[in-house]
Amino acid sequence: MKTRIIAAACGLAILLAMTGCNRDLVEYEPLKLQTGAQNKLVPAPELNTPAHLESVKVVLSFYGEQWQTNSNGKLLITRKLSNDKELVWNYTKKAEDPKFIENAHAQRSKKLADQQDVR
Repeated sequence: MKTRIIAAACGLAILLAMTGCNRDLVEYEPLKLQTGAQNKLVPAPELNTPAHLESVKVVLSFYGEQWQTNSNGKLLITRKLSNDKELVWNYTKKAEDPKFIENAHAQRSKKLADQQDVR
């Protein structure tokens, strides 16, 4: 009996630790592709404007990513997403695509209208 309780407590502790790690939020940093001898993804601080951040929120919401803003207005994303540099770069590019943003807004409006029709 004692062994089962200890095993259950250990399992619960591991599960809580794993869940907590995925929920860590870090500041969003836009990325761009630096071309040359070695193509690599590098920070793009010039994109970190209020308009870009609003577009990134649209992209993140469209793809169901968790995000929030802190008290300083900084955009926070999950550490897991932040570590996936190619996906962050992809989201950064989509945020700079006015057509994508327009389509994402249209789909969101349609989804909200459909939900209202159901009620």
